Amino acid sequence: MFMPLSKSCTIENKISIDGHHSITYGTALTVACNYHLEHEHDESGSIIVTSGWVVLPLGTTVTHESLVTVGGYQPPIKLIKDVENYRTGVIEGLKLEF
Repeated sequence: MFMPLSKSCTIENKISIDGHHSITYGTALTVACNYHLEHEHDESGSIIVTSGWVVLPLGTTVTHESLVTVGGYQPPIKLIKDVENYRTGVIEGLKLEF
């Protein structure tokens, strides 16, 4: 990969949903990644993640319903897209935007 993945993230993928619309997640999987998070404080002083991104290895399974833990936070996934090496045209990873 053109970008070394020097941090780690945890991914939990949805495996089912019950009659009460509660999601059940599979076993957490730790993967190498890189990420950047932007933080702000809400009215009560709690830290909230307002935006950011994470780059995951090619072949990582993740959907918009997955729980991705980065830097101790689980921000909602807004966008999932491929990371392309523009020199070679090869897809080399996956980028999630929060």
